Amino acid sequence: MNDYLKIFHLKPLFKQREYSTEQIHDYQKADRFFIKLIFIHWILVSTISGLAYNTHLFGFISGGILFAISYYAYRHYQGECLYRNVVAIVLLTFSIITIQQHLGRIEMHFHVFVALSFLTRYKDLMPVTIAALFIIIHHLIFNYLQLYNISFLGTPIIIFSYGCGLGIVLLHAFFVIFEWLVLVPIIHRHGVEFTELVDAQNYTNQINEKLEFLINERTEKLRQSMLEAESANKMKSEFLANMSHEIRTPMNAIIGFTDLLDNNLVDPVDKSYLKSIKSGSKSLLTIINDILDLSKIEAGKLKIEYNNVHLKSLLEEISSIFSFKAKEKALSFQTELDPQIPDVMLLDEVRIRQILFNLLSNAGVDLVVTTAIPDQIIFS
Repeated sequence: MNDYLKIFHLKPLFKQREYSTEQIHDYQKADRFFIKLIFIHWILVSTISGLAYNTHLFGFISGGILFAISYYAYRHYQGECLYRNVVAIVLLTFSIITIQQHLGRIEMHFHVFVALSFLTRYKDLMPVTIAALFIIIHHLIFNYLQLYNISFLGTPIIIFSYGCGLGIVLLHAFFVIFEWLVLVPIIHRHGVEFTELVDAQNYTNQINEKLEFLINERTEKLRQSMLEAESANKMKSEFLANMSHEIRTPMNAIIGFTDLLDNNLVDPVDKSYLKSIKSGSKSLLTIINDILDLSKIEAGKLKIEYNNVHLKSLLEEISSIFSFKAKEKALSFQTELDPQIPDVMLLDEVRIRQILFNLLSNAGVDLVVTTAIPDQIIFS
């Protein structure tokens, strides 16, 4: 009994209560279902239900009035408590019509219990309660109308085909109240499940919104980080390009003066030293160009420039640079050019010089680490 007291709370019948948006939408869906159900009832009482005693006209007129009332309420009070109460009374009035059409046959009373079960679709106890009270009051009133042989438009009002009496009314009222007691926990359970489902959906939506906010926030931070990295990378490239240009200017001067000095020297030893200075300067210029190339690669502007390159001269320059390192390590450095390779080839001299210089520099480091007994280096 305590559970029923917790479930059922009497409130003003026609007072609009506060509902959540989800509840209102659910009530509106149920309203659309019931307006269709009421229309079907109108068709039934106008056709099939009137066959037994030729009460089609009675069913058509009374059912039409009920549908008109329902449609008006649907248009103006959809989703509101008032419309649900109207639906409850209209459905049970259709029960009264079918009972009257069949002159109180007991089978038609089953529609009362079917109508009450239909109303559980609202997950609201108020319409079911109103419907149950309405049909009990109807039975009480019509019982006395039948008892005193009251007629309507020439048709006797009959509620029970097998006779009338207060005992029969109370018996029917008992069954109606019994069904109401059964429907109470069902409606309550449906309401609780619906609320839990809505809460779960709202919680999920909140989590999704929070995740979306965090994703957008981190995406924005990542975008800012990328912009900062691009800016820093651009500054680095600009710095490298500027420094490379600044260093390359004196290096070109050194190389130019070594060319002039080479024309004035006669001593082979001095020429050899000058050649080493010249080769070293070109190598250093190559390193500077490597630094400049980094910024070009990052900017996607690196180009291969093809020129006629004398391979033997290039190898001699490389040999003059690394022969001193080889001698310091007691190594023999020797270059050999395959006879099948032409003396002059169309190549990018700067890139070839970079590749050879890097390979030999790395090889020299590796030899210091891995070679225990020095032998000789042969480059072919």
